[in-house]
Amino acid sequence: MASLVPYQDNRTLTEKLAVLDKIANKVNEKAGKIIIGRIGANKAILDRLRIQYVPTPSYELNDAIGGGFPRRRCTIVSGLADSGKTSLALETIAFNMKNDPNFIAIWLESENSLEEGYVVDTFGIDPDRFFYIEVESKKPAEEILDILYNILSTGIADICVINSLKCLIPTKEREASLFDTTIALQARLNSRMVSKFTAMVAEYNTAFVLIQRLSTDIGSMSRDPLIVAGGLAIRYWSSLTLDLRKKAILDSDPIGKDEGVKIGVRITKNHCAPWKNVYVKLDYYAIFGQGIEQYLSTLARAISKGIIVSKGAWLYWYDEKGEVKDKWNGKIAFRQAMKDNPDIFNELLKSVGSGVDNMSEDEIEEVQAETAELEKISNKKSNKKEQVVTVA
Repeated sequence: MASLVPYQDNRTLTEKLAVLDKIANKVNEKAGKIIIGRIGANKAILDRLRIQYVPTPSYELNDAIGGGFPRRRCTIVSGLADSGKTSLALETIAFNMKNDPNFIAIWLESENSLEEGYVVDTFGIDPDRFFYIEVESKKPAEEILDILYNILSTGIADICVINSLKCLIPTKEREASLFDTTIALQARLNSRMVSKFTAMVAEYNTAFVLIQRLSTDIGSMSRDPLIVAGGLAIRYWSSLTLDLRKKAILDSDPIGKDEGVKIGVRITKNHCAPWKNVYVKLDYYAIFGQGIEQYLSTLARAISKGIIVSKGAWLYWYDEKGEVKDKWNGKIAFRQAMKDNPDIFNELLKSVGSGVDNMSEDEIEEVQAETAELEKISNKKSNKKEQVVTVA
């Protein structure tokens, strides 16, 4: 029976903190590593609350999302066919391998979409630091994901990419006939994966990236019917969700149709940068055979803002006093100069800005309506489970 006398703790703050520290020390000693403690007294724990990023090769995208693909968390890169999902992931790996000689990537491929020249030659990925897992026809998704889990448990991966969950087939679905109905088996598999992988990804500071197709939600009437496939679990797990769509190249764009592609990105979820507006969008360009283009898109924004002026074949960069800071004979010369002088390019970026725009009210309403619908579905499922337990 509980005491009727209110509990009074006469210990000082110092004495209370000492008790907490004693408990933490015992638990950490038993675990052989630091897993609990006061963040003010333990820098290792405090550092875990600071998000680290695996930067993408796009300055605009990094600025929009906070720095790149977050470590210790899940990112969903979604989109239609030929929207640049796989290319973004591969180029991000290559970009970080060039900047970090110890960077290692794990890639689980279920769509049979990679090719040696595409990976090694086009993007410049170091094959010795690119660990490739291919889904075999006779192996179910559960076995493949267990293999991936064991690899991640070594703690060697900086980034892990699954391309994609849609083509990972659960055991029951693999054994079933094409006449059999196998509703939601994949969603349940993904839910189990989330439960198992979340702590592992966080413990070893891995950036976990899911490349997912967009599927048609036939129940949608008023909003965009395209939604991220794979069930609710992965969408809740994801701290960052990108929606990539290929866009038409206009005459005003810095590259032509024969030079490359234009990719539009909407950030539909971002729990990594609370100081930023979540609902933002941007465009970036990729040149065939070269990858994401930074310099010409920055030049286009600089010209539109009057920071750089085009006179004939020459480009002039003016300072605040109206004096010429630098000049280049055409776009090719400008691009090469920026590649050779990253400090100058960073200075220009600061004066030009990122090129990130806020979504329109209609676009924001679409995203919020989709989120609200997910919550509604989730609540219905929870209520049904509670009713079953009550009846039992």
